[in-house]
Amino acid sequence: GRGAAGVMVPVLPRVGGHRHLRRTGSSTVSALPPEGGGREREVDLESLLRQGREESEDFVFSFDEDDVRDDLDWIDSKFEASIKPITEDEKESLAEKSKEIEAAATPRPREEEDHLESAYSESMGFKAISVQDLHDSLARGSMLLIDIRSRDEYNRYRARTFPWQSINIPFGEFSAWNRSGEFQKYKRFKLAIMCTRGEMSAQATVRLTRVYGLDGDKVRHVEGGINRWVLSGFGVEQTDLLKDKWV
Repeated sequence: GRGAAGVMVPVLPRVGGHRHLRRTGSSTVSALPPEGGGREREVDLESLLRQGREESEDFVFSFDEDDVRDDLDWIDSKFEASIKPITEDEKESLAEKSKEIEAAATPRPREEEDHLESAYSESMGFKAISVQDLHDSLARGSMLLIDIRSRDEYNRYRARTFPWQSINIPFGEFSAWNRSGEFQKYKRFKLAIMCTRGEMSAQATVRLTRVYGLDGDKVRHVEGGINRWVLSGFGVEQTDLLKDKWV
């Protein structure tokens, strides 16, 4: 056929019974007729596009309600067929799981929380000693005292003991002492761990026994620390500087 400029255009192969278009170099295109029908002809592309826009503006989407209802009925029937009745055993199992979930979600009374095992409880191997028992043990020479306060605090004042019965190992130096193996030479002794108020000594006792491997039956933390020792009237050693300041 001839294009818009009068040039012969070869006919494109036909596919099935559909009409095919191809560009000819202008605003017109060659329209190929369906198989067995007529010859190639030229059509106005702009006219085709304008006609398509006009038809799309008047297009209204609609559906057949009966067809949709039939599809829904088919889906419902498939769903109902897949449902199996629950057996009595399954009902009991679901009831038990429901009770377990409810129990787990219910807050426990405070008294139950108080019964939880703590690392500082005697049942977990943690042991404490009163300042009176500490005084008596030191008097018998059956215990060593480790004061874990800072070196400045220890030098200002400390529990009065025989010189070989007391040593200052600040809590902050525990890791270095453990790495050097210095704690091992105290394994065979009964030890009392003292701090200022008895709080840090509890932590130190747990670390010595649970982390560093000292015998939990031989390590005690001093209840109330050196504050309670002083308030109970037991002897204290003070530096001369501190004595002069208090006088």
